[in-house]
Parts: sequence; C-alpha cells; structure tokens
Amino acid sequence: MAYLEAVAKSVFAIDWAKRRGWSAARRGVVVMVSLIVFSAVFDPNIGALASVAALYVGLQDRAADPPGYTVRIMVLQSALLGAVVLLAGLAGRAWLTSVVLVALAACAGLAARRDKAISRMFADLIAVLAFLGLSTVSLRFALEAGSAVLLASLLQTVTTAAAIRFTTDLAERRPVAAALVAVAKHLDDAQLRSVKGTGEAAAAAIKNADESVSRSDLSHDRRRALRKVIGDAEMLREEASALRARMAFDAPPVDDDDVTAAVGIASSALRAAATAMTVDDTSAELMSRRTKAIAQLRSDYEAAVAIMANPQVHGSAYAIAAAVKRLIRHLRRLRDSELVRSGSRRARVRSGLRTDLGAPRPVDIRAGIRLGLAAALGLVLAHYLGLSHGGWIAATTVALLRPDHRALTSDTVARSLGTGLGAILVVPLVYLLPDYRAVNVVMVGIMALLTYSITSANEGLYIIAITIETVFTRAIVGEDPTAVAIERVGDVLLGCAIAIVLLLALPLRHGRRLRREVAEYAEACAIWIDGLADLGEGKVGAKAIRRKHRAMVAARASVQHGIDNRALEPLGPGLRPWLAHNLYTLIHDAARACGAVQMELSGKSPPATDLGVAVASARATASNLHAVALLLTDPQAEVTPEPAVLADRLNPADLEGTVTDLEYLLAIAERESNGALGLVSRQPSAGGR
Repeated sequence: MAYLEAVAKSVFAIDWAKRRGWSAARRGVVVMVSLIVFSAVFDPNIGALASVAALYVGLQDRAADPPGYTVRIMVLQSALLGAVVLLAGLAGRAWLTSVVLVALAACAGLAARRDKAISRMFADLIAVLAFLGLSTVSLRFALEAGSAVLLASLLQTVTTAAAIRFTTDLAERRPVAAALVAVAKHLDDAQLRSVKGTGEAAAAAIKNADESVSRSDLSHDRRRALRKVIGDAEMLREEASALRARMAFDAPPVDDDDVTAAVGIASSALRAAATAMTVDDTSAELMSRRTKAIAQLRSDYEAAVAIMANPQVHGSAYAIAAAVKRLIRHLRRLRDSELVRSGSRRARVRSGLRTDLGAPRPVDIRAGIRLGLAAALGLVLAHYLGLSHGGWIAATTVALLRPDHRALTSDTVARSLGTGLGAILVVPLVYLLPDYRAVNVVMVGIMALLTYSITSANEGLYIIAITIETVFTRAIVGEDPTAVAIERVGDVLLGCAIAIVLLLALPLRHGRRLRREVAEYAEACAIWIDGLADLGEGKVGAKAIRRKHRAMVAARASVQHGIDNRALEPLGPGLRPWLAHNLYTLIHDAARACGAVQMELSGKSPPATDLGVAVASARATASNLHAVALLLTDPQAEVTPEPAVLADRLNPADLEGTVTDLEYLLAIAERESNGALGLVSRQPSAGGR
C-alpha cells in the first residue's frame, strides 16, 4: 500500500511554480505560424512536420539552463532535424531511418547523466522521426521537407534568441523565492511541530535555488546578490530546525516571547521577500502586491532591529532577528545590482558533445546500450504489427528509460494515464468542433501553448496536451483523429510495456547509486560535526564551518531524492528501501541534534556547560559516521564503534540536574550515529530485490 501511495503522490504532484506564461504563448505562435506557412508554400504534410519540429525545438526552452546555452542547443537541434529528415527522404529505405533512430536513442543514453539538454535533444529528434513515420519521406519531397523543418526550427530558435534581451532573471529568482517560502513554512511550524517534512522540503528548495544560480550566466554581482539571499534563508532554516529538534528529542523547548516574536517576523519577511522578488511591475494589481510586500519588509526590518536592541534578548531571538535584517539588506543589494548576463560563463555545446559522446564512462555506455536496445525492440515490434506510427513506441521507451534521475515507475503511469485521457478528450472535441482545417490549426496552436505552459509542472498534464496536439496535427493531413488517438494509445502502452520488461531484465541501479549517496551523506555529516567540535574548542568561528554544513545539506537532499526514487522503484540491486530509509533517519537525527547544538554554540551568549565532554561526544559521533560511510563503500572494512561518552546518560531518571540541554542533544546524536553504525554493519554487502 505504501508503494502505491508513493507512486500516486508522485504522479499527481503538480508544481505550479514551474508553469510558463508569455514565453509559452510566443513559442505556441511559432508552431502555428510554421504549420500555416509551410502548408501553404509546400504541402499540408510538410507543414505538419515543420510544426512538430518547431514544437520540440521549443521544448528546449525550459528555463533550466542559461538562455545563451539553450539557444545554442536549439541551433544544433535545428540543424540535426533538417539533416535527419533530409536523410530519411533521400535514403528511400525504412531500415536506414530505423538505424538512425536507434543511433539517436543510444546518444540520448550516453549524454543523459552529464547533460540533460543534450540528451533531451536526441530524444526529441526521435519524436520527430516518429511523427514522420517509418515509411520515410518520398524522394520528391525530401528537400522541401528538410528545408521546412530546418526553417521552422530556426524560426523558433531566432524568436527565443530575440526574446533574451527582453527576458529578466525571473527564471533564476523563482527558485530562490520558492526556497524563501519553504523556509517560512518551516519557521511557522518550528514551535508547534505539527507538520512533518517541512525541514526536508526547505533544505531541498534551498539546494535547488543554489544550483539554479550556480548554472546561471548572470554576472558575478547579480549571482552574488542572489546567493546572499539564499544564505540568509539557510541561516533561518537552521534556526527553525534547531527549535524543532528540541521538541523532537524532548529537550526543554525555548519558551521565550522574544523568540516567538522573532519567528513570526522572520516568516512574514520571507514571504514578503518572495513576493517582491517574483512580482514585476507589469500591471496595477501586481504593482499593488509588490508595494504591499515592500511595506511589510520595512515593518519587519524595524521590528527585527527592535529585538536586537534589547540587551537581555534570548540568543535564538537575536540570531533570527539578525538574519532577517541581513535578508532585507541583501534584497536591497539585489534590487540595486545590474541585470547583466556574462558571456564568460557560457557553456560550450561542442565541448559538451565531445565529452558526452567522445569519452563516455562505463555507466554512460550501459545507458546508451539500454536505450538503443529499447528503441530497436520498439521498432521491431512496430514492424511486425504493421503500425504506421510505430516510432511512437521507440520514442516512449527512450523518454522513460533516459537515466536522468527521474522515477521510471511514476513516469510510466503518468504517460499511460496522460495518453489515455488525451485520447478520451479527443472524442468530444472532434464531435463538438466543425471539421474545418482552420479549426484544426487553431487547436494545434492552443494545445502547443498548453504543452509549453505545463511541460515542467506535471508529466501527466504535459502528455495530455501533447497527445491532443499530435492528434489534431495528423488531422490536418487528412487522418481520422479518433483513429490516430486510438493508435497513439496503443503505441504508448506498448512502449511502456517494453520499458517495464527492460526494467525487469536489466534493473536500474537506483539502489547502488543510493548506497553511494547515503555514504556521502554520512561522510559529509561527520566532517561537519568534526568542525562543530572544533567550534566548541574555540579553534574556529561559526562562519568557518558553514561551508561544511552546506555540503552536508546538499548531500542530504540527494539522499532524499534517492529514497523517493527507491520507494517508487524497489526492484534491482543495491540498498534496500527499508534499510536506506532507516539509515537516513538515524543519520538525519544525529545531524538534527548537532544542528541544535551549533545554534547554541554560535548564539549571542554561549551555554554554560562542560565543553570538554561535549567535544568528546561530538568527536565520537563523527567517528561513528565516518565508519558508516566506510562500511557502505567497503563492507569488508574493519571498524570499531566509539565508546559512549554521553549516550549512556540518556535515562530520564538521571537527567535532572546532571545534564545540560547541549549535552543531552549531543547524547542523542551519539546514540543515533551508533545505531546507524550497528545497522549497516549487520547488513550483507549486496542488496536484494
């Protein structure tokens, strides 16, 4: 039941923050213009093919990469599309087109783990070939078809390049704003602890925002201003996690009015900052929202300064108020920084292709073979069943099996449901709409717009939109929409079946990758906790271990994603789902307890405690986690658990008057890390199915 719930949650999760607006309309117009122009100049078949090429080239613009890099990928994809369609026409043999399709599938697998954009480019080439059909273009129209596809694709590319000068850095600001809102939710529940997972969600959102800024081609000053805001959000997340950890581990909670007030101010400031960052002055209503957010920030700034002015204020309240003050100051710096994109940060497509295809790693070669085999099986099946658009089978298997850290199980369900629902919706649309070519053209434009708008928000919704768009595109060339819809459902279901069979025959290595990710998380925690011990001894300051803490948070987010995938895909070798979850829980609890300790040690007034004992306990915890990481990577290694320093003092009867809050939290961390070491040392070296 838990497995089915995990799959359902993944399939129906919709991230509305990733929907696109005016850029979706711009790209949708290009698709419709390509269809009209090339149908008039050449032939409806060529016009339909050109519109599909423009559709898939436009899908590269997902705001996941710097705009300049996206445009260069689109140029390369346009050239390859024109060449592939021309070759399909000139060859005159279906088997050669099939060979090209299998080669493209292998290239998509080789590049998937290194560059998603390049891998997606090869997969999109397969989708266009699938629309073209396995019968190839006739020799007579080969040049016209190749030229139309090239020109339509370049039109999409040129409009995207032209739009860059009018494009703000909203794509980079949105993930940062989402992180601010996630931290605000974490703060809201810090002293209630009534909602689970807010800390994990905040950490993942901060990691996503940091990665978005890192791969951006914004100028150094602009990226630095955004990173300052992310750093402030991370500090507030740490304070919220420290407050929650006390309640989780039954340590005395911080019962202070100033702390409660500071938490409320921080939550308000984070939400106002998110609004101010993502609302541009494009209408009176949006300007009103922005004005209110800025006024709220001014009020929160004054309230934070008032809390900091109190000499008797609690350390946690002072730290939270100081973080709010810095956040608002850094927002002003972001507002004043010039929006410039740096040419020196532009990634080279040519060097990426040389690395991806010219020097593949063994794991990349395996992925390429898997996708090539999947495409070949789909084409063979289509040939023997006599399917006119059997390339859709290969396109589906390649889309599902690309190893780009997505969950194959949920994607398979989403594609099956989305295709089925799209086909079902076609029936009333065909019945209600008049059978005119102009109506079909308009429907193609509308569905292209919807496809672009929701492509990153939800896989199932994207498939529904592109299924209806494909059906009406085929209707323009005279095919029966209902028959095309039924055939597409059959082809997609066959593609999903091939993906499932290959998953059973050649299991994905989510579990093996997860073993490595858990080991990296344990090691990152150990390094950070060693730094925490140095902080207790006065060897370093609080800022010195912040980089280690960020590395630990990044490693934790990778484990969370890996555990989610392993819950959806429990088959295959590697770390078993229950073991991965239990190990993560133990390591995470040790880190949470130490996070609360760090907040005490770096607070306004250090706690009165025996720091020598506390440091020894932190060292023992770090040693245990080092051993966990070693055993996960080398199960035959000899390790010896550290003797207990504080863990044997966790008996509630012995706590009163003998153990400080800080020592109690460190004892929790020591016990959890020892439990993780005991759990992993009892496991066999290889996981089962």
